[in-house]
Order: sequence, then C-alpha cells, then structure tokens
Amino acid sequence: MSIQESAMRQPSRGALALAISALVALGAAAYLAVALLGGGSGHHTPDARSGGDSGEPPPLGAHGAGVQRLTVQRWFDTGHPLHATERADGAKVGLGAAKPTADTPPDALDVSLFQAAPRQLVHRSVRTGDTFTALGIRVTVLKVWRMPNPAHDALDVRVSPA
Repeated sequence: MSIQESAMRQPSRGALALAISALVALGAAAYLAVALLGGGSGHHTPDARSGGDSGEPPPLGAHGAGVQRLTVQRWFDTGHPLHATERADGAKVGLGAAKPTADTPPDALDVSLFQAAPRQLVHRSVRTGDTFTALGIRVTVLKVWRMPNPAHDALDVRVSPA
C-alpha cells in the first residue's frame, strides 16, 4: 500500500464509534460541570443560586436583635402583618415584602410598612445596603434574595426604632 492510499483510507467503524463516544462524554462532562458549579443565565442575580436545590434563600442563621427575613406576599395584610416591630413609643409597625413586578429591577424588591393609628402605609423599592427611616423605625436592608421562583424572594432586614 502506498502512502497516498493509506492517507485516503477511511477510518474503521470502531474508531468512528470511539470518537463519537468521546465527544458525547466530553459534552456530558461539560454540562455537569456547568450545572454543579451554578452556571446559567437569566435575570436573577448570582446570589439567586445561593439557596441550594430548594430554590429558597438559605436559613437566616444567627443574627443580632432586630434582624428579620421578610418573605414576599401576594398582598400586604394590614390587619395581620406577617412581620412586625415596635417603635420607641411602643406602637407596632407591620412590615412585608411585595412580589416583584415586571418593572422591579433584578436586584431590588419592594418593602411595605404599615401603622394602624394614624393609618399609614409606606412602600419603598430597596436594594442590598439601603437604609431608610419611615413611620418611626429605621430599616437597613442586609440582603435582597431574588430567587428563580419569585414566590421565594425575600429581604433580610435589620429593624430598629428611629
């Protein structure tokens, strides 16, 4: 067999099957590496994957006094707020986080504060690191959790009397 004939020879079926198997294995390994290392895209912040497989933020953990996790609610129940704090005068102020809308930036959530007397409701769009005072309390946003499922979005806040 001449050199030209051996160069033109077609690969054997076994060699072709081995090459295809190697490419499939390489593709599967790349897919697993991306999936396990949290790769992907979307409008959620990188922290959205920090909650693990549950799609929820990790547990709040040990924090100082006044730290709360405000979970999103479909509506803010002013009569029975899920979260509340006391002002310096002892009056209660309810707190809640609103489910994001199409206009909500990917690194923000809306927080609502409510007091019964005199009846007042304050809404504010917040991001991690924001601090504001309203209705006699100071709210510092420790973390905005935007999760793959918006029903699991949450805010970690430190709340104290103003």
